[in-house]
Amino acid sequence: MKQKLLTDIELDVHELKYLMDSFTKEPSPTLSELLKRSITRMQGRLDELQQEVDAVQVISPSAVEETAEEEDEVAGSEEDSPVIIQSLESVVVKEDEEGEAIVAEEKPVVIAAAAETAAAAEEEETKYVFMGTTVTQEFKKRYNAKVLNAHYTFEKYIQYEDIQNTLEALDIDREKFWYLLLFVSDYIYGSCLEGIKVKETPRVLVEKFMQQIEKNINNKNSKASFIKPMTLTLKLQEKHRSIEIDDPISLAYIYLVYEAGKDYFSNDKPTIFDIQGIDRKGKDTEPNTVLVAMFYHLLKSFFKLLPKTNTSKSAKAYSTVSLNKTLLISRLVYLTNLSKDKRYTGVDEKNSKLCPNFIKDQIKSYKDYEILRANKFYK
Repeated sequence: MKQKLLTDIELDVHELKYLMDSFTKEPSPTLSELLKRSITRMQGRLDELQQEVDAVQVISPSAVEETAEEEDEVAGSEEDSPVIIQSLESVVVKEDEEGEAIVAEEKPVVIAAAAETAAAAEEEETKYVFMGTTVTQEFKKRYNAKVLNAHYTFEKYIQYEDIQNTLEALDIDREKFWYLLLFVSDYIYGSCLEGIKVKETPRVLVEKFMQQIEKNINNKNSKASFIKPMTLTLKLQEKHRSIEIDDPISLAYIYLVYEAGKDYFSNDKPTIFDIQGIDRKGKDTEPNTVLVAMFYHLLKSFFKLLPKTNTSKSAKAYSTVSLNKTLLISRLVYLTNLSKDKRYTGVDEKNSKLCPNFIKDQIKSYKDYEILRANKFYK
């Protein structure tokens, strides 16, 4: 454990040095964010290493007189002590003059939660887990500063009966869900509209290239051959010429060398091969439908975490109370002003018909779409 941690820290140092050199030559917001992430990750590992050092008991002669009873009392008091966390009460929401942008009026409240502790020993080794995300803290800061990108009000949310009825039927706390809705809205704006366009990492680019070769290899005979013709072109700009490889055996050789050596560079933690550069040719923002798609997938992921709903009630799209989660998300798209199209409510008034799956039809072309942007607000 300790040796692996030291190796990870050594890799962090090399990565930090590379990023710092690049930032010194050409400072940019993306490189600045990557530097901060690298520093935070390395600080976490150093804290973890310090915890391992602290876990090793160094007994001094003067400490031998401590009794087991005193130790048990201290352990018991620590075990029962509460953890104090900062949370928020129900929001009071104001509208601006145009009645669009929300200004959530925060009411901080201190919540005492019983500490949940679990000790796991394996071969007398204490294990520590470092949680590197700061998303929750960042959301609280942005909420209290009244800068969330959420163009809808708490009143409209509460007054949307179809949404409230579905949340109640699904046994979802509507006030807690309100905070989730605020976060998801702010997150997709930070990614799709204000996030800096970045390139795919070197590791991903090489993996995609090798996957194309692998898919095209004909395994039906012993001799290397391709299902379809394939050409690898290397352009040498300074010499105005290029090198082309279209021989199946040569390309198969490149793939086999990659397969044999890829494990050498594999690592469960980010390395220099996972750094994303700035895409200066990329679009400034994503299309609006991409925001809807990201909104849909984030909320869909949340619903998957919930316990299964009692399905004794009718789960049809249009009953007195709908249990259709897709229709719920679609209505939330309309509520949050991600789209003004009323068909997201599930009713096509123009053609006088129901359309509970309208959102799926809209985002299906973005099924495998990858948003290559560094979120401006959340790391």
